[in-house]
Amino acid sequence: MTSNPADLSMLTEIWVIEEYTPKEFEINTDDVVIDIGAYLGFFSLYAAKLASNGKVHCFEPLPNNFFTLSKNI
Repeated sequence: MTSNPADLSMLTEIWVIEEYTPKEFEINTDDVVIDIGAYLGFFSLYAAKLASNGKVHCFEPLPNNFFTLSKNI
């Protein structure tokens, strides 16, 4: 997780406000989602919840972010 206020704002945008999933962009239960630049995994986790029978592939090139992403996932 994180304690950075900017990261907490991003988490709110994804999970509470749902800015990353507008009505014209639905993630269905059997979808495959690719998250390039997954950062700390906030969207990847959200997508995994929606694509419960599908798959989520997330990629993060920065080692520190990847370490936190791995812990969050």
